[in-house]
Amino acid sequence: MKSASVLLSSFVASHSCTFSNSIQQYNRAASQYLSISLFIVTLFFSVSTFGQSGSKAPFRGLGGINRQQVVQRHNIKINKIDSLSSLSVGNGNFAYTVDATGMQSFPDAYAKGVPLGTQSVWGWHSFPNNENLTIEQAQRTYELEGRKISYTVQGKEPEAKKAVEYFRVNQHRLQLGNIGLEIKMKDGSLATVGDIKNINQQLDLWTGVITSSFTVESIPVKVTTFCNQLKDAVSFSIQSPLISTKQLQIRVRIPEPNGQWKDVGNNWGTGKVKTDFYLPKPWAAGFSSNIDSKWSFIYA
Repeated sequence: MKSASVLLSSFVASHSCTFSNSIQQYNRAASQYLSISLFIVTLFFSVSTFGQSGSKAPFRGLGGINRQQVVQRHNIKINKIDSLSSLSVGNGNFAYTVDATGMQSFPDAYAKGVPLGTQSVWGWHSFPNNENLTIEQAQRTYELEGRKISYTVQGKEPEAKKAVEYFRVNQHRLQLGNIGLEIKMKDGSLATVGDIKNINQQLDLWTGVITSSFTVESIPVKVTTFCNQLKDAVSFSIQSPLISTKQLQIRVRIPEPNGQWKDVGNNWGTGKVKTDFYLPKPWAAGFSSNIDSKWSFIYA
């Protein structure tokens, strides 16, 4: 069986939550692979490795164990769409959560469970403070053991209520982007959750790699999901005959923050996020998005 592929790479963002993506497409005669790399920001940190492999038994003599074998026997396996069984790859500073397709293809189906998000320790957002509210308006002073201490409380005064609500919401962690598969059926309609069959997904706890296999109308799809341990970056390798028939594509969407306690990363279509498309180079494409006067860039 021949498979076709497209290589999409490099999705980069700055510390101020501007990010970019670079996509490069190539074809091979025998087989091709579809990959996308999401480079959000470059952060360096130390990584320690431990354990050794090679022994068939978990215990080697009296003084050691095969740590890889011990860890991998607890690998997580998924065989159905379950909103409480989404998996994540990450590195401590950045995380990307996937559904059973190995990407963020069906965020609405997971919204009431463990949502499909892309977040980092540095990606934050605040709505504009158009009324110039101050934290002092949300505080009330109490005397405790001879000291006067200010606490933020829910006051009854209109200005106090506004201030409390604003500073309760802001700042909030930002959903950096939604990257999923868009799969077309033979009749041209988009595949839904119910069209994803024969799911076989596994998170390798030793390598941190998620491998997802499934079929759509009996046609196989395989997705491998990685996260870089030295950069806030996630990459995908996708193999399927659906690529050559143009029934499988990568979909990138930028959700708008909702200001709620739970932001599941599926708030789009409101018109508040402005996105433009341009071609910076013959082999690349780009998107620029504006959220509350803050620009982000995706190079594809």
